[in-house]
Amino acid sequence: MKRAISLALIGLATTLVTSMGCAAKEPFVKKDVVEASATIEAIDTENRLLALRGPSGMATILAGPEIKNFEQIQVGDEVKVTYTTAMAAKITKSKDEATTQVDAASYTAPAGSKPGAAVGATIKTTVVIESVDTSFETVTFKRPDGYVRTIAPASPEGKKFIKTLKKGDKVDVEYTEALAISVVPAK
Repeated sequence: MKRAISLALIGLATTLVTSMGCAAKEPFVKKDVVEASATIEAIDTENRLLALRGPSGMATILAGPEIKNFEQIQVGDEVKVTYTTAMAAKITKSKDEATTQVDAASYTAPAGSKPGAAVGATIKTTVVIESVDTSFETVTFKRPDGYVRTIAPASPEGKKFIKTLKKGDKVDVEYTEALAISVVPAK
């Protein structure tokens, strides 16, 4: 599952690098990963309940019917969750009409192995910059569907990137979001 997420992010980076060509300005790239884990303390197989101990204490979760290979879970196993977001943006000189493309993928562990699943999606679009307000560190842009939105980047990299923009610039934007959950055997 981590491999599926890594492949999606490698694809994002590859798309940026190969499409940059001789771009004059640096693209904006930001990736955030949040990981959490908990140890399985008890299992109620009849009701498909798992008692988990994590950094914040105990919690009980219901493993619904969509959780395959439930019978492979054992006390002492570790449940790992990884949530990844990545965003890339670069100014483009393309004269092509802007479009939006959505790609999604999912994975489930094979029968007989520990439970696990991953899901991810990538949205690629080109927006047109309507305005940049450096005093409030906001940028207003129009999507291909005509929707106009104003955002204020939170990261220093995002704030730096919007200072390179001007009205009329076209910006290719790619956003990836992925979630992976796996059960790892006790050590």
